[in-house]
Amino acid sequence: MLRRAAALQAAGDAPGAAALYRQVVAAEPRDAVAWALCGGALLAAGDGAAAVDALETAAMLAPQDDDIAVEYAIVLQAAGRPADAVDVLAGRDARLQDSERAQAVQADALAALGRVEDAVAHYQRVLALAPANNAARITLGVCQQRLDDFPAAVATYRAALDLDPDADDAWSNLGLALAALGQMTPAVEALKKAAALNPGDAATRCNLGTVLQKDDRVAEAIVCFEKIIAGNPQYADAWGNLCNARQEQRRLDDALAAHDRAVSLAPAMRKFTGTGR
Repeated sequence: MLRRAAALQAAGDAPGAAALYRQVVAAEPRDAVAWALCGGALLAAGDGAAAVDALETAAMLAPQDDDIAVEYAIVLQAAGRPADAVDVLAGRDARLQDSERAQAVQADALAALGRVEDAVAHYQRVLALAPANNAARITLGVCQQRLDDFPAAVATYRAALDLDPDADDAWSNLGLALAALGQMTPAVEALKKAAALNPGDAATRCNLGTVLQKDDRVAEAIVCFEKIIAGNPQYADAWGNLCNARQEQRRLDDALAAHDRAVSLAPAMRKFTGTGR
């Protein structure tokens, strides 16, 4: 039955695999590995709460099993419990230095907790273990931006683009990092590249408009914001940025209209800046 469940999960049938694993743990409730496999299948099937319960059971049955602890941390992080994910792996660092999954889940959890410098160290360890992990590399760049280390972020994004020239999130974040360094022309080009690769991403196009405005290309920025609104009239950030751009052109009535629209969509908005990703 375990082999059948594993085959179903490998074939993409996570709910079917989870159902079989449930049968296994019902018959063998002391089998920690079966509980862990069940939790992984439940997470893949979208049942995060049940996945946490299954991995919690596995971890209680086998408290010294580092592999189960890592899987438990992963489901906790996926369930929005980063502090618990970090706690589960506490004291295991020396044994988990060569585990890409352990380093990655710790990095994600630490970043979510605002412990960005610690997250950077773990992302760097992930990349030392798995240089092709571009998702970790891009998230490392985001953390470097959060630390205002924009030169390092630029270098990280460029390395990511060397591996995958079509990584639109790397292009987008590269544009923001370059803009923070005052390199406006390459920043605009990077954001245009990101928008071309993912034209449905309103946040990137909104950031493009913001960078255009900072580069004193206000008319182009307004066109950018108006195009976003034409396709997505409920996007409050675009209305807010349009307000700022129109105000810069001294079109005060038009700016006020855009402001009112932004606040009607997002009453908590008090200022309008680039959205970020």
